Amino acid sequence: MVVKGIENNALTIIYEKYSKRLYLYLLSLCHNQQLAEDLMQETFIKAFMSLDEVSDGIVQWLYKVAKNLFIDTLRKNKNIISEDEFDMKTISDKTDILKELIAKERNRRLYYVIQQLPIKERELITLYYFGELKQEDIAQQMSLTHGAVRTSLFRIKKKLLKIMEEE
Repeated sequence: MVVKGIENNALTIIYEKYSKRLYLYLLSLCHNQQLAEDLMQETFIKAFMSLDEVSDGIVQWLYKVAKNLFIDTLRKNKNIISEDEFDMKTISDKTDILKELIAKERNRRLYYVIQQLPIKERELITLYYFGELKQEDIAQQMSLTHGAVRTSLFRIKKKLLKIMEEE
């Protein structure tokens, strides 16, 4: 079966490749696991239904669709943001539980610190590290210059380091 010129197999590959990154991005925006999951699913549905309109790369386009869906949801319901705890990592190696617990706690603290950033900074850092977008792509998506993205990422990393060291 072909959907607008793309085989189902290709759609599955795109979903498997980008769903986790997209979920983390949406989670960083809404702070709600269930909502992030719902928005991610809706993003792929909308994206796959309008694939013929893609002019940019598929990744940037998915992030754009996801952000627009989040903004629409935020406008409809002002109470969607919650402080749900996010479990960044499950313990998989029982032979080294202490090491895993330390890493898990560090990830939770980092996640918490990132969530305290202003939304623009949070979005930049999430797109770059979790979304694995290039600085040029982030600049285009957020209507910034490449230099502004590079400088902002440097400052945000410095800010995060300082906060983590203070703790």
